[in-house]
Amino acid sequence: SRPASFVQNWSSDLVPWTVQDLLLRLRRFLVRRSDAFLAWGEPAKEYLLSMNIPASRVTTCAQAIDNEYWIGLAQLLNRASERNALGFYGTMFLLVGRAVQRKGFQNFIAAWSRLSAHHHSRACAVIVGDGDFLLDLKRLAADHRLTNIRFVGMKAAKELARYYSAADIFVFPSLEDVWGLVVNEAMCFGLPILASCYAGASQSFLADSKLGLVFNPADIHQFEQNLRKWIDSPPVRAPERCREALREVTFQKSCAAIREMMATMAVEAHD
Repeated sequence: SRPASFVQNWSSDLVPWTVQDLLLRLRRFLVRRSDAFLAWGEPAKEYLLSMNIPASRVTTCAQAIDNEYWIGLAQLLNRASERNALGFYGTMFLLVGRAVQRKGFQNFIAAWSRLSAHHHSRACAVIVGDGDFLLDLKRLAADHRLTNIRFVGMKAAKELARYYSAADIFVFPSLEDVWGLVVNEAMCFGLPILASCYAGASQSFLADSKLGLVFNPADIHQFEQNLRKWIDSPPVRAPERCREALREVTFQKSCAAIREMMATMAVEAHD
């Protein structure tokens, strides 16, 4: 056992720390004990370099899904039939992810609530996913009297594919994401993407492209403007251009990057 004075001092030191402080300390602890690093995209690499890790010890690659599987599902589905079966109208905005605060769904609801009645009559939104924050999101939507946001819970891949097929626009409002694999999934269906600047996927292959718009989801006014703009003039789907971009983001390339990282570790261990 420890003296009471030790416990008191130790616990009082912890009280001012936030979760972010603890995570940062944990990262620094792990960094000092690691031989090599795999970064999911350039933003992750820049973060590692900011922690004074030599560039020679960092291997970079994108985070991948099974593109062929999801593209196959997309090609099997008829968009008009799915929209009719699921009861969607106007410009359909789709959001997919765990219902937790860092996914930013609450910011989407706040921005959506500021749209005019005219815009609400021409659009609908669907949030797919489950989590501890789901009830709060539903209450927030109810408080704003939003009847054109549908919460459908978690969906297995084949059912989720129906929503991707029926959607017009994919919204990814995450406030913190190393990558965001749902962006890859949406791109398999050729969906235009309204993507957070705080996600690795957005920064890696959406920035400076014509596949979507990268924005700050914490700026509710900007968020609202983007939603209004895309309701007034929805961007067209671009399946071929999306799939061309995804050819650079595959399991094979991820495995090659992991092998490269392991080779670097082996060389350093030998030296």
